[in-house]
Amino acid sequence: HAMNNAGGFIKAPPKGKNEYVFNFRECIEAKLFSDCLCVSVPLEYGDEHNTYNLYDQFWFFYQYLSGYQILLLQKGIFTCGAITIGSYYSDDNIIFSGGLVEAYNLESKVANYSRVIISRKLLDVFKSSELHNNWDYSQILNIDNTNEVYINPFNYRVSTSQLADQILQEMMTKGGIEGSFNNSFQAEDLKDINIILQEVLAICQKEMSGDIIDKVKDKYSWMIDFVNFELSKDNSREFSQFKI
Repeated sequence: HAMNNAGGFIKAPPKGKNEYVFNFRECIEAKLFSDCLCVSVPLEYGDEHNTYNLYDQFWFFYQYLSGYQILLLQKGIFTCGAITIGSYYSDDNIIFSGGLVEAYNLESKVANYSRVIISRKLLDVFKSSELHNNWDYSQILNIDNTNEVYINPFNYRVSTSQLADQILQEMMTKGGIEGSFNNSFQAEDLKDINIILQEVLAICQKEMSGDIIDKVKDKYSWMIDFVNFELSKDNSREFSQFKI
């Protein structure tokens, strides 16, 4: 269910793109085996209408994975994983991928909590690109006191709604309509996010009250702290938005 519906969270392109953004769904590949999901996209993608660079692709990738993660969180299924960059080949029968091996190792040894972390290799590629100054990662990536950078699944629509509000405001200004609209896309999305945060918090607190081992309890505790951070409440861990 989550795999089939995650694509629905990819709603709008980065600034300057157009309706052909939905071509992204044609280049994403997702395969589920056992309890593992392998999702891959090319570093660049294009057709006769548009071309998308690494930053565009990552932005779409983030929305897809966040949509997947949110749908599972709301069902009480807590996932962890890793995103990296590397070699990849697959067909109907096989997968050969250095990227998959690295992502699996990071997921099993480093991610630890219910988070999808970003590899140092990929962060280095972002930092070395001349394009990185055009992108703000603070809405979609977080970093905590383990010094690991990971995607913020709860903001999966905020970056989109901010752009939608900006476009609508520009259209109103060009049309000679001054002022702002009563209910912005971002305001509505923030209401929905608050509901999701409260749902996830309730699930974690219920599980914490049960008879579970300390290792599992620590994973729920981390998510409770992160949710409280998103709700702007005090907690015992350090969280912040990530900026390159």
